[in-house]
Amino acid sequence: MSNLCSDLSPQGLKANMKRLYQLITEQQFSRCHKQEKYKKLLFSLCFFHSVLLERRKFLMLGWNIQYGFNDSDFEVSENLLSIYLDEYEETPWDALKYLVSLVLCGQSGLTGLLQVRKWSPKKKRS
Repeated sequence: MSNLCSDLSPQGLKANMKRLYQLITEQQFSRCHKQEKYKKLLFSLCFFHSVLLERRKFLMLGWNIQYGFNDSDFEVSENLLSIYLDEYEETPWDALKYLVSLVLCGQSGLTGLLQVRKWSPKKKRS
């Protein structure tokens, strides 16, 4: 008889969301001054990242290339969310959507997952 010990990440959206919330310390959670908006957006961010993590089991199906989604992507996105909510009186939605998508998916993942024209700053057309 042998014991097998492994450090596999939890499976499923609910398990991934719980794990992501456990990554955030009480100090991080309370640093944002716009708590009501921050909590709702944090939930959305956790849900989005959990979907991406769950989506990995399908490998490259539906993606241009395989991308290794990890916790540092989530942590950077959470920091961006907190900073942008505190720094601006009116929430810069376009900038937040673009930056978080870029951090979570990377440029190549962003190209395959989102329509970049809708998310990037508008350029003048000649």
